[in-house]
Amino acid sequence: MGAEDSKLKSDITSRYPVNEEEFKRLVARFKSIQVNNKITKEVFLANMPHNVPREASELIFDSFDKDGSGALDSGEFLQYAAINQFGTLEQKLEASFAVFDSDGNGYLTRSEIASILELIAKQQKVLDAAMKREITTSLVPKIFAAVDTDHNEKIDKNEFIQGFKANPQICHFFKLL
Repeated sequence: MGAEDSKLKSDITSRYPVNEEEFKRLVARFKSIQVNNKITKEVFLANMPHNVPREASELIFDSFDKDGSGALDSGEFLQYAAINQFGTLEQKLEASFAVFDSDGNGYLTRSEIASILELIAKQQKVLDAAMKREITTSLVPKIFAAVDTDHNEKIDKNEFIQGFKANPQICHFFKLL
């Protein structure tokens, strides 16, 4: 293992409860699907669980492609895999925030929350005109009422994490659709 690999291992194992064997398994997974030490978006999408819609998988990929190269290097992939498999609730919420913040401006708008809820409803095959109305007129306002603590019509990362931790029923809006 080279110096760069050793640094990556140290970074992953210091952030997440990943032991030696689990780290080796994550690296083996990367190696099994990488080409030229990168995982392209298409390969990533092809390896996502079938119950995750393509649009959601693309958002996840884009949020972990930190350098915007269109491919995940070993560090980016291992961050994704470690959070997904071993991350704490707070780490997973932080990663979710990055996925939901589609424009990367550091806060979520009503429109971004509605888009995510619509994506989930589409995945559940319940997205129709009535559900779109329900999302816009009921679900999004309920989420903002519970999470937007400074009432500025924006949910920043801290509000998102604290709001979802303090109001676990809000998570059901994302699961029950």
